[in-house]
Amino acid sequence: MSSFQRLRVRYEANRLPDVKNWLGQLEVKLGQEKGEELESRRRLQ
Repeated sequence: MSSFQRLRVRYEANRLPDVKNWLGQLEVKLGQEKGEELESRRRLQ
Protein backbone atom coordinates (compact mmCIF):
# COMPACT_ATOMS: atom_id res chain seq x y z
CA MET A 1 0.00 0.00 0.00
CA SER A 2 1.51 3.29 -1.05
CA SER A 3 1.39 6.36 1.15
CA PHE A 4 -0.97 7.91 -1.38
CA GLN A 5 -3.42 5.03 -0.97
CA ARG A 6 -3.15 5.30 2.80
CA LEU A 7 -3.92 9.02 2.63
CA ARG A 8 -6.88 8.31 0.41
CA VAL A 9 -8.27 5.68 2.76
CA ARG A 10 -7.97 8.10 5.67
CA TYR A 11 -9.64 10.81 3.60
CA GLU A 12 -12.53 8.49 2.66
CA ALA A 13 -12.97 7.46 6.29
CA ASN A 14 -13.15 11.11 7.34
CA ARG A 15 -15.67 11.82 4.61
CA LEU A 16 -18.03 8.98 5.51
CA PRO A 17 -19.98 10.94 8.16
CA ASP A 18 -20.41 13.78 5.66
CA VAL A 19 -21.78 11.37 3.08
CA LYS A 20 -24.17 9.90 5.64
CA ASN A 21 -25.38 13.37 6.62
CA TRP A 22 -25.82 14.26 2.98
CA LEU A 23 -27.80 11.08 2.31
CA GLY A 24 -29.93 11.78 5.36
CA GLN A 25 -30.69 15.29 4.15
CA LEU A 26 -31.48 13.92 0.70
CA GLU A 27 -33.93 11.40 2.18
CA VAL A 28 -35.64 14.13 4.18
CA LYS A 29 -35.85 16.33 1.10
CA LEU A 30 -37.27 13.51 -1.00
CA GLY A 31 -39.74 12.68 1.76
CA GLN A 32 -40.92 16.29 1.89
CA GLU A 33 -41.32 16.43 -1.88
CA LYS A 34 -43.29 13.20 -1.87
CA GLY A 35 -45.47 14.52 0.93
CA GLU A 36 -46.17 17.70 -1.00
CA GLU A 37 -46.94 15.66 -4.10
CA LEU A 38 -49.45 13.57 -2.16
CA GLU A 39 -50.99 16.72 -0.72
CA SER A 40 -51.49 18.29 -4.16
CA ARG A 41 -52.98 15.04 -5.45
CA ARG A 42 -55.42 15.00 -2.55
CA ARG A 43 -56.44 18.56 -3.32
CA LEU A 44 -57.04 17.71 -6.98
CA GLN A 45 -59.41 14.87 -6.11
